[in-house]
Amino acid sequence: PPLAAAAAPAARPFASSSGVSGLFDMPSARIMDDWVIRPHYSWADPYGTFAMTATVMPWLEVNGRLIRISGKPSGLSSGYGDYKDKAVDFKLRLLEESDLWPALAFGANDIHGTGLFSSRYLVASKLWGPFDVSLGAGQGSLAGERMGGPGTGQGSEDTGLDFLTSSPARPTRLFGGVELRLTEKLSLLAEYSSLDYEKLAGITKAADSPVNLGLKYRFGNYLQLAASWQQGNLFGWSLSAHLPMGPEGVLPRRHRPFWTAGSELQARAAAATRDELALIIRREVAMEGLSNVRVSVGEEIAWVEFENPTYQSQVTAMGRAMRAVASLVPPRIAWIYLNLKANDLIVLTLKMNREVYEAYQRGALNEETLFAYSELANQGNEARQRFLEEHGDASPLSAGYFGSERFAWGLKPSWQMLLNDPSGFVKNNFSLDWKGAYYPWRGGQARAMINTPIYNDISSSNSVEEREAVRTDFVEYEQQKEIRLEVLGFSQVIDLPGRWLAKGEVGFFESAFGGVGLEVYRPSADGRWGIGLEGEWVKKRDIDNSFTFRSGPSYQTAFVNLHFRLLPEYGVDAGLKIGRFLAGDQGARLDLSRTYKYFTIGAWYTATDTSRFTAAYNQGYHDKGVYLSVPFSIFTDRDAPAQLLYVLRPWTRDPGQTVSQIYSLYPMSRLGDPNEFRRHFKDFTDR
Repeated sequence: PPLAAAAAPAARPFASSSGVSGLFDMPSARIMDDWVIRPHYSWADPYGTFAMTATVMPWLEVNGRLIRISGKPSGLSSGYGDYKDKAVDFKLRLLEESDLWPALAFGANDIHGTGLFSSRYLVASKLWGPFDVSLGAGQGSLAGERMGGPGTGQGSEDTGLDFLTSSPARPTRLFGGVELRLTEKLSLLAEYSSLDYEKLAGITKAADSPVNLGLKYRFGNYLQLAASWQQGNLFGWSLSAHLPMGPEGVLPRRHRPFWTAGSELQARAAAATRDELALIIRREVAMEGLSNVRVSVGEEIAWVEFENPTYQSQVTAMGRAMRAVASLVPPRIAWIYLNLKANDLIVLTLKMNREVYEAYQRGALNEETLFAYSELANQGNEARQRFLEEHGDASPLSAGYFGSERFAWGLKPSWQMLLNDPSGFVKNNFSLDWKGAYYPWRGGQARAMINTPIYNDISSSNSVEEREAVRTDFVEYEQQKEIRLEVLGFSQVIDLPGRWLAKGEVGFFESAFGGVGLEVYRPSADGRWGIGLEGEWVKKRDIDNSFTFRSGPSYQTAFVNLHFRLLPEYGVDAGLKIGRFLAGDQGARLDLSRTYKYFTIGAWYTATDTSRFTAAYNQGYHDKGVYLSVPFSIFTDRDAPAQLLYVLRPWTRDPGQTVSQIYSLYPMSRLGDPNEFRRHFKDFTDR
């Protein structure tokens, strides 16, 4: 029966009006499946809410939203429109539902900024047949308090955070509701709201009823639609999209055919000398779409190193290389070393027994046995040196790049969105970035990028008040409508004793700055943590001439960089920069991110001494933001290694700023993480 089919806990809970999983105005203890994003829009006069919700951990749902309050003056220019407020919410699951116990969650709304809608709550949800019942207790706006910061005559810019950390001894109200799941797609809902609506920003009259009623419906696998009758006098609706994060896109995927060695080539390889076999392997591995291939062959071993310009998954690249090498080498070759490189630096080494691999390919062995006969490590270029010392009879390493591989170029669309300027809430810059690179020798790379604007309406009515602004004058650079050279520079990475790496670079690093940069870094414990030093000396670039600098001061940065893989099983990384930032302010920046299924979600927060700044908007300010890195493959029908980065941050100010680099050793990526290899091992073989 339909009701029985709907009785299991929903894998895709509906969004509430705010975007967080819940009923209408009240939350539930439900959260989405791990690693799902849900764009959302809702309307219930006077609120129009745009939201983006994500399960950044299996037990943590985070929501960012923008609320337009219709009819409430913003106090800014006519181009800005109605008053708008930004909010950040989270929900933490404390207890999973069981046969005896309900799901239990703690959450907080509007935890940053003016705090117009700040609240916190504890809520339980339990499924009884087709009825999903929620009961909770809330404080703040959920307890009928009038909340708010600047623009409401109350509080400060930290009102949201101040409320979150305030004493629990404050007014508390109960709320609750029930969802009746008629089918897997259709639900009827009723909730008892604890809000005093007339105390919310933009609402001037009390509700006729605290009960909200409505229905929600799923269209296909992704879309969710809701309609509701709220407060006894108001119609509301919402539309959401449930989007699991993963590399597969909406287009059918075209898989690259596997390369197979013919009998004639196998016969040539069997009769070849070590030097000849190395050249054969090098050529055939390159045919798999891999570059900078270097090979050395000994009596019983084959050493192969390469870079991956073709595949989204680095594990796929290593699997392709293993398949090619294993099908070529004669039976005497017992061990194969595969070395994944980035910028000619070895980031991951896999030593695998050929016969065991072939048995695994036939299905005769399981994954545990395969790993038992393999070694996986992040030892950098020391792995190469150790191999050459231990196998002195092996053939010399073949040359790396083929002629054309030394050059790379690409075209990438770019979209920059700036929010909340007094002259207009949304400003956009659509452009094309033409990128080129040249690799003249080991560890060296020259890079260039030309920006071609297509549409750009970025401007600002904000005045630059800081005496020596480093970033608040960024609009002068971003509002340019002419073709501009954004990047032109050279970077060189070298090995130092003790697994230290060193990098030096010179050139124009970004649209606003150019100069010289130096960095050293040492990874430890297979990349689980690392430490480094970094510094730059830069000057402001001339706006009208891409090849010259402005007259004026130079700027210096100096950092100690620390990197930790906090939760390798979840793909969680932490980075910490401590030192002198671009404007000379001293402090630290914390960066937290999670990478899973080739998506990355991250956030940073910077705290520095702002006493040196003269402008009021810089004093006491902490730079912060969030970012999302999306695999380009979701937009295509084939594998692609590129990532698209979207960054959302407040209007840029001067404290806590850094300079972009051509290449960075400080790793906030999981490229050489053995745990990441094991997690995606299914990509290693097609079996």
